[in-house]
Amino acid sequence: LIIEKKFSKVVVGMIDPNPEVSGNGIQALQNAGIDVTVGVLENECKWINRFFVKYITSSLPYVILKLAQSVDGCVATSRGESKWISSEESRRRSHALRAEVDAVVIGKRTAAIDNPMLTVRSVEGRNPKKIVFDTDLTLPLTINTFKDADRTNTIVCCNPKAVSTRKAETLRLAGIQILPVDINDEGVLNIPSALYALADNNIASIMVEGGSALLSSFIKSQMVDELHLFVAPKVIGNGLNSFGSFKINYLNEAFNFEFDSVSKSGSDIHIIGLKK
Repeated sequence: LIIEKKFSKVVVGMIDPNPEVSGNGIQALQNAGIDVTVGVLENECKWINRFFVKYITSSLPYVILKLAQSVDGCVATSRGESKWISSEESRRRSHALRAEVDAVVIGKRTAAIDNPMLTVRSVEGRNPKKIVFDTDLTLPLTINTFKDADRTNTIVCCNPKAVSTRKAETLRLAGIQILPVDINDEGVLNIPSALYALADNNIASIMVEGGSALLSSFIKSQMVDELHLFVAPKVIGNGLNSFGSFKINYLNEAFNFEFDSVSKSGSDIHIIGLKK
C-alpha cells in the first residue's frame, strides 16, 4: 500500500528479526524508489518488541519474574498468609503486566493456598493464558483457576507419566490443556523443557507469579529475562523466603541482575531488573 500510494520516504526503527521476512519489506520499498532510513531509535524499538525478538530468535518465551515481598525478603508469613503484602498501586501495576504477556505461570502451592483467578483487573486489557505447574496432577477441579468459565485458556504442565491418568482425562474433558514436561533430577518439572513446550504452543511471553519454590526453580534455571520486585515497607520475620528453595554458599555463585529502574509504587518500591 505504501508503494501504491507513492510515499517518498519511510523511517524504520528496527529490522524484523524473523529470518523468513527480515529485510524483505525494506528491499521492496527501495526497489520502488522509496527512500528508507533504518535504525531510528533502534534500542527503544527492540525494547518494545523484546517478547517477539526473544521468541523468534531463540524459540523460547520471554520470561518475567514478578513478586511482592517484605523488606526482609518474605513473600508470606509462616502460616502462608500473603494477601496483601503489596499496595493497591503495586497490584494495579501487576495487572498491567499480566495484560502484556501471553501467559501467567503459578505453582501448585500458590494455586491451592492463594487460589488466584489470574485474570486482569484494575486495568483494561486481555486476560493471559493461565499455566499451572502441577507435576502429579494433585490439584482439585474446585480451584478458581480450573472452575473459571474460560477453562480453554488454561494449561497444566505435568509429569509425562500423569498424562494418561484418569485425572488428566477429567481435566481435558473440562476443556483444560494438559502439557507433558520432562522431570529434572530433583523430581520436579524441568524449566527449560517447560519453556520450549510452551513456545511450541505459540506462547511468546510469560510472567511467573510464584510461589517461592517455583520462583526459585526459575532463578536456578537462569532462564529469567526480567525481574519485577515490589518491596513493601513491612517486616515479617520468620516468614516464607522469596527464594528459599535453594542455597548459595559463596557470593560468586549468586544469580545477578542489573537494576534497570527503581520507582515508588504506592507505599512500596518497584524494582525492575534485567538479566545481566
